[in-house]
Amino acid sequence: MTDKTCIVGSVSLTLFLLSLFLNLFQIAFMTVTLFPIRLLIAAFMMLLAWPFAFLASVGRSETTVEPQCLWRRWVLCYAFVCLSVLKGNFVF
Repeated sequence: MTDKTCIVGSVSLTLFLLSLFLNLFQIAFMTVTLFPIRLLIAAFMMLLAWPFAFLASVGRSETTVEPQCLWRRWVLCYAFVCLSVLKGNFVF
């Protein structure tokens, strides 16, 4: 009886170690393959954002500061209120 228990325990231990090894292998494989892809996508997005930032800044002078529009102030205020409600800090 003890021999069968050892065999069953050994099989379950072997299956556990096999699944652990496969999980570690999967994590290592996905890290090696997905990290460079994510890095390339992030670099591409930053390179893509540069022309839009340049177009947004064309024609603006560096010395004058434009006053903030009223609708932007309302949007920011509404966004901060929504974020504070979502976070749990009710600040009104």
